[in-house]
Amino acid sequence: MKIIATTLGETAGDYISMSLGLGYYVAFAVTFAILTILLFFQIQSDRYSNRHYG
Repeated sequence: MKIIATTLGETAGDYISMSLGLGYYVAFAVTFAILTILLFFQIQSDRYSNRHYG
């Protein structure tokens, strides 16, 4: 799973920076924003937290 996630992130970053021609910093910002949003939703999910035990 870690290899797939790393490959997907590298591919997305390369696509944004090279294929779309937006540059390294824009690609970093876009992929970082996507990561932040996904982590936020994962942390907020009931399956991840133990809020339902209280």
